[in-house]
Amino acid sequence: MARSFFRGLTLLVVLMAFSAEVDANPLLPGETVFGSDPGNTLSTYTGTVIATVSDFQQTAFSSTDGLTVGFLSSAVVQTRSVTGAPVSGLDFVYQINVSAGTVNGFTISSFQGSTTDVFQTKDIAHLSGTNPFTTIGSVQVSTYSRSTQGDSINVTFGGNGVTDGNSSYLVVIHTNSTTFKNVKAFPYYYSPYFLPALSAVQSFAPVPEPSTFVLLAGTFGLLTCFIVLQWRKVQTLSTVSMS
Repeated sequence: MARSFFRGLTLLVVLMAFSAEVDANPLLPGETVFGSDPGNTLSTYTGTVIATVSDFQQTAFSSTDGLTVGFLSSAVVQTRSVTGAPVSGLDFVYQINVSAGTVNGFTISSFQGSTTDVFQTKDIAHLSGTNPFTTIGSVQVSTYSRSTQGDSINVTFGGNGVTDGNSSYLVVIHTNSTTFKNVKAFPYYYSPYFLPALSAVQSFAPVPEPSTFVLLAGTFGLLTCFIVLQWRKVQTLSTVSMS
Protein backbone atom coordinates (compact mmCIF):
# COMPACT_ATOMS: atom_id res chain seq x y z
CA MET A 1 0.00 0.00 0.00
CA ALA A 2 2.82 2.34 0.81
CA ARG A 3 4.22 1.35 -2.57
CA SER A 4 1.02 2.59 -4.25
CA PHE A 5 1.32 5.89 -2.42
CA PHE A 6 4.86 6.49 -3.59
CA ARG A 7 3.99 5.35 -7.12
CA GLY A 8 1.26 7.99 -7.23
CA LEU A 9 3.59 10.63 -5.83
CA THR A 10 6.21 9.76 -8.45
CA LEU A 11 3.60 10.05 -11.21
CA LEU A 12 2.62 13.53 -10.01
CA VAL A 13 6.23 14.68 -9.91
CA VAL A 14 6.81 13.31 -13.43
CA LEU A 15 3.75 15.14 -14.74
CA MET A 16 4.93 18.37 -13.15
CA ALA A 17 8.39 17.90 -14.67
CA PHE A 18 6.84 17.17 -18.08
CA SER A 19 4.84 20.40 -17.95
CA ALA A 20 8.05 22.28 -17.18
CA GLU A 21 9.76 20.68 -20.18
CA VAL A 22 7.25 22.28 -22.57
CA ASP A 23 9.82 25.08 -22.82
CA ALA A 24 13.15 23.99 -24.25
CA ASN A 25 15.51 25.15 -21.51
CA PRO A 26 13.66 26.10 -18.32
CA LEU A 27 15.94 27.39 -15.56
CA LEU A 28 14.29 26.70 -12.20
CA PRO A 29 15.44 28.04 -8.81
CA GLY A 30 18.44 26.10 -7.51
CA GLU A 31 19.13 24.46 -10.87
CA THR A 32 21.76 24.68 -13.63
CA VAL A 33 21.34 24.49 -17.41
CA PHE A 34 24.32 23.73 -19.65
CA GLY A 35 25.07 25.63 -22.82
CA SER A 36 25.69 22.29 -24.53
CA ASP A 37 22.13 21.09 -23.80
CA PRO A 38 20.06 20.25 -26.92
CA GLY A 39 18.16 23.25 -28.23
CA ASN A 40 20.09 25.78 -26.17
CA THR A 41 21.77 27.44 -29.16
CA LEU A 42 19.40 29.23 -31.52
CA SER A 43 20.44 29.55 -35.16
CA THR A 44 18.06 32.49 -35.70
CA TYR A 45 16.77 34.96 -33.15
CA THR A 46 14.06 37.46 -34.12
CA GLY A 47 12.27 40.15 -32.17
CA THR A 48 11.85 43.86 -31.54
CA VAL A 49 14.15 45.71 -29.16
CA ILE A 50 12.00 47.86 -26.89
CA ALA A 51 14.73 49.08 -24.49
CA THR A 52 18.50 49.22 -24.52
CA VAL A 53 21.38 50.58 -22.47
CA SER A 54 23.43 52.47 -25.03
CA ASP A 55 25.45 54.91 -22.91
CA PHE A 56 28.99 53.55 -22.81
CA GLN A 57 29.58 55.20 -19.43
CA GLN A 58 26.78 53.06 -17.99
CA THR A 59 27.83 49.79 -19.61
CA ALA A 60 31.65 49.90 -19.37
CA PHE A 61 33.40 47.87 -16.66
CA SER A 62 37.00 47.53 -15.50
CA SER A 63 39.04 45.84 -12.80
CA THR A 64 40.77 47.81 -10.07
CA ASP A 65 44.16 47.04 -11.64
CA GLY A 66 42.91 48.14 -15.06
CA LEU A 67 43.90 44.84 -16.68
CA THR A 68 40.36 43.89 -17.65
CA VAL A 69 38.25 46.37 -19.61
CA GLY A 70 35.04 45.88 -21.57
CA PHE A 71 31.33 46.58 -21.70
CA LEU A 72 28.01 44.78 -21.35
CA SER A 73 25.31 45.36 -23.96
CA SER A 74 21.76 44.82 -22.66
CA ALA A 75 18.35 44.86 -24.32
CA VAL A 76 14.73 44.04 -23.61
CA VAL A 77 13.21 42.20 -26.57
CA GLN A 78 9.64 41.36 -27.54
CA THR A 79 9.76 38.20 -29.64
CA ARG A 80 7.15 36.90 -32.06
CA SER A 81 5.90 33.43 -32.92
CA VAL A 82 6.01 31.91 -36.38
CA THR A 83 2.50 33.30 -36.95
CA GLY A 84 3.71 36.83 -36.23
CA ALA A 85 1.81 37.13 -32.97
CA PRO A 86 3.72 38.50 -29.93
CA VAL A 87 5.07 35.80 -27.62
CA SER A 88 3.89 36.16 -24.04
CA GLY A 89 6.61 37.62 -21.84
CA LEU A 90 9.77 39.59 -22.47
CA ASP A 91 13.30 38.47 -23.29
CA PHE A 92 16.31 39.93 -21.51
CA VAL A 93 19.38 39.78 -23.72
CA TYR A 94 23.02 40.35 -22.70
CA GLN A 95 26.41 40.31 -24.44
CA ILE A 96 29.88 40.71 -22.95
CA ASN A 97 32.51 42.50 -25.05
CA VAL A 98 36.13 42.57 -23.86
CA SER A 99 38.80 45.03 -25.00
CA ALA A 100 41.54 43.80 -22.66
CA GLY A 101 41.82 41.02 -20.11
CA THR A 102 39.29 38.26 -19.49
CA VAL A 103 35.69 37.93 -18.33
CA ASN A 104 34.59 34.46 -17.19
CA GLY A 105 30.97 35.27 -16.44
CA PHE A 106 28.44 37.67 -15.01
CA THR A 107 25.70 37.69 -12.40
CA ILE A 108 22.42 39.56 -12.55
CA SER A 109 19.57 39.64 -10.01
CA SER A 110 15.86 40.47 -9.67
CA PHE A 111 14.46 37.34 -11.33
CA GLN A 112 12.61 36.09 -8.26
CA GLY A 113 8.95 35.49 -9.08
CA SER A 114 9.56 35.20 -12.83
CA THR A 115 9.73 32.07 -14.94
CA THR A 116 12.98 31.81 -16.92
CA ASP A 117 14.07 29.90 -20.01
CA VAL A 118 17.64 30.34 -21.20
CA PHE A 119 19.16 30.31 -24.68
CA GLN A 120 22.16 31.63 -26.57
CA THR A 121 22.71 32.75 -30.15
CA LYS A 122 25.28 34.48 -32.31
CA ASP A 123 22.56 35.80 -34.64
CA ILE A 124 22.44 39.60 -34.29
CA ALA A 125 20.96 40.36 -37.72
CA HIS A 126 17.26 39.72 -37.12
CA LEU A 127 16.45 42.18 -34.34
CA SER A 128 14.43 45.23 -35.29
CA GLY A 129 14.36 48.53 -33.44
CA THR A 130 17.49 49.99 -31.87
CA ASN A 131 19.82 46.99 -31.93
CA PRO A 132 22.74 47.45 -29.49
CA PHE A 133 24.46 44.24 -30.61
CA THR A 134 26.95 44.99 -33.38
CA THR A 135 29.50 42.19 -32.91
CA ILE A 136 28.95 38.52 -33.76
CA GLY A 137 29.97 36.60 -30.65
CA SER A 138 32.53 33.80 -30.65
CA VAL A 139 32.43 32.62 -27.00
CA GLN A 140 29.58 30.32 -25.99
CA VAL A 141 27.90 29.94 -22.62
CA SER A 142 29.09 27.07 -20.45
CA THR A 143 26.43 27.17 -17.70
CA TYR A 144 23.44 29.14 -16.46
CA SER A 145 22.75 28.75 -12.73
CA ARG A 146 19.87 30.19 -10.72
CA SER A 147 20.02 30.79 -6.98
CA THR A 148 17.89 28.71 -4.62
CA GLN A 149 15.57 31.66 -4.02
CA GLY A 150 15.38 32.25 -7.78
CA ASP A 151 16.55 35.86 -7.54
CA SER A 152 19.96 35.82 -9.22
CA ILE A 153 21.24 34.14 -12.38
CA ASN A 154 24.92 33.41 -12.90
CA VAL A 155 26.23 32.87 -16.44
CA THR A 156 29.66 31.34 -17.08
CA PHE A 157 31.46 31.21 -20.42
CA GLY A 158 33.29 28.27 -21.91
CA GLY A 159 37.00 27.77 -22.46
CA ASN A 160 39.14 30.62 -21.17
CA GLY A 161 36.16 32.96 -21.04
CA VAL A 162 35.73 36.11 -23.14
CA THR A 163 39.26 37.33 -23.84
CA ASP A 164 40.92 40.33 -25.53
CA GLY A 165 39.05 41.50 -28.61
CA ASN A 166 36.28 38.91 -28.32
CA SER A 167 32.56 38.92 -27.55
CA SER A 168 30.19 36.38 -26.07
CA TYR A 169 27.17 34.90 -27.78
CA LEU A 170 23.95 36.75 -26.98
CA VAL A 171 22.62 35.40 -23.68
CA VAL A 172 18.82 35.25 -23.91
CA ILE A 173 16.64 34.87 -20.81
CA HIS A 174 12.98 34.48 -21.72
CA THR A 175 10.52 35.35 -18.93
CA ASN A 176 6.78 35.54 -18.38
CA SER A 177 7.10 39.17 -17.28
CA THR A 178 5.57 41.96 -19.33
CA THR A 179 7.42 44.85 -17.67
CA PHE A 180 11.04 45.53 -16.75
CA LYS A 181 13.24 47.66 -14.53
CA ASN A 182 16.81 48.97 -14.34
CA VAL A 183 19.25 46.85 -12.32
CA LYS A 184 22.99 46.33 -12.00
CA ALA A 185 24.90 43.44 -13.58
CA PHE A 186 28.23 42.16 -12.21
CA PRO A 187 30.82 40.78 -14.65
CA TYR A 188 33.71 38.88 -13.04
CA TYR A 189 36.90 37.02 -13.80
CA TYR A 190 38.70 34.08 -12.21
CA SER A 191 41.97 34.46 -10.36
CA PRO A 192 44.08 31.81 -8.58
CA TYR A 193 42.80 32.76 -5.12
CA PHE A 194 39.42 34.45 -5.38
CA LEU A 195 36.66 35.55 -7.75
CA PRO A 196 37.00 39.31 -8.27
CA ALA A 197 33.99 41.27 -9.43
CA LEU A 198 34.48 44.00 -11.99
CA SER A 199 32.70 47.33 -11.66
CA ALA A 200 28.90 46.97 -11.78
CA VAL A 201 27.13 48.12 -14.94
CA GLN A 202 23.63 49.24 -15.86
CA SER A 203 21.30 46.56 -17.22
CA PHE A 204 17.70 45.28 -17.19
CA ALA A 205 15.70 42.61 -15.34
CA PRO A 206 12.02 41.64 -15.20
CA VAL A 207 9.30 42.84 -12.88
CA PRO A 208 7.58 39.60 -11.77
CA GLU A 209 3.99 38.91 -12.70
CA PRO A 210 1.62 38.47 -9.72
CA SER A 211 0.14 35.41 -11.42
CA THR A 212 3.49 33.62 -11.11
CA PHE A 213 3.33 33.75 -7.31
CA VAL A 214 -0.27 32.50 -7.41
CA LEU A 215 0.68 29.64 -9.76
CA LEU A 216 3.61 28.54 -7.61
CA ALA A 217 1.55 28.72 -4.43
CA GLY A 218 -1.25 26.74 -6.08
CA THR A 219 1.12 24.07 -7.40
CA PHE A 220 2.76 23.47 -4.04
CA GLY A 221 -0.62 23.60 -2.33
CA LEU A 222 -2.00 20.88 -4.58
CA LEU A 223 1.11 18.77 -4.09
CA THR A 224 0.80 19.09 -0.30
CA CYS A 225 -2.88 18.13 -0.38
CA PHE A 226 -2.12 15.12 -2.58
CA ILE A 227 0.60 13.88 -0.25
CA VAL A 228 -1.59 14.32 2.86
CA LEU A 229 -4.60 12.58 1.30
CA GLN A 230 -2.53 9.68 -0.02
CA TRP A 231 -0.76 9.25 3.30
CA ARG A 232 -4.07 9.17 5.17
CA LYS A 233 -5.32 6.56 2.70
CA VAL A 234 -2.25 4.40 3.32
CA GLN A 235 -2.64 4.75 7.08
CA THR A 236 -6.34 3.85 6.94
CA LEU A 237 -5.75 0.76 4.78
CA SER A 238 -2.89 -0.34 7.03
CA THR A 239 -5.13 -0.06 10.11
CA VAL A 240 -7.91 -2.07 8.43
CA SER A 241 -5.52 -4.85 7.37
CA MET A 242 -4.06 -5.11 10.86
CA SER A 243 -7.51 -5.40 12.48
